[in-house]
Amino acid sequence: MSALAAEIGLDEAANAPHPVLEARDLAFGFDAARPVFSGVSLAVAPGEIVCLLGGSGCGKSTLLRQLARLEVPGLGHAEGEIRFLGEASSAPHPRAALVFQQPGLLPWLDAARNVGFGLDFARQPKLERELRARRVRDALAAVGLAGQALSVAAVGRHGAARGAGPGARPRAGAAAGRRT
Repeated sequence: MSALAAEIGLDEAANAPHPVLEARDLAFGFDAARPVFSGVSLAVAPGEIVCLLGGSGCGKSTLLRQLARLEVPGLGHAEGEIRFLGEASSAPHPRAALVFQQPGLLPWLDAARNVGFGLDFARQPKLERELRARRVRDALAAVGLAGQALSVAAVGRHGAARGAGPGARPRAGAAAGRRT
């Protein structure tokens, strides 16, 4: 089995991907008597794109925070099982990323530094400088911002930047979630 195949959970013998993220019978409510959602199960394969649709306030962001284990422990009532990369998940995982609706970019950093922010935090795997730089370049390229030294302040509130086109700010935020 190749290192990449092992890393993403691909069983080359069966040629079938194992889920990267798996959830079974999830339920959550800030009050146990009134669940925000219940009976949620899903499996996300490597490279698969999943979209949650629903009205404002229906629990989409709460579900995502539960899946990423970003909810404050003890806040609310949670049930079910979550597995990430084949292992039971009870805390945020350093290989997981979540891109929020509003890009949470640091205005004093350029797009590349925003994407690379956090890659050298203590709980992250240690990366060689070249690998870190490649991941940042690849993440920016994946959202159409390759080779553009954009300052977040220059991108502006609505995402228009000289040469970057509309949506540059959300794309920079998305790149930050793709850096691993």
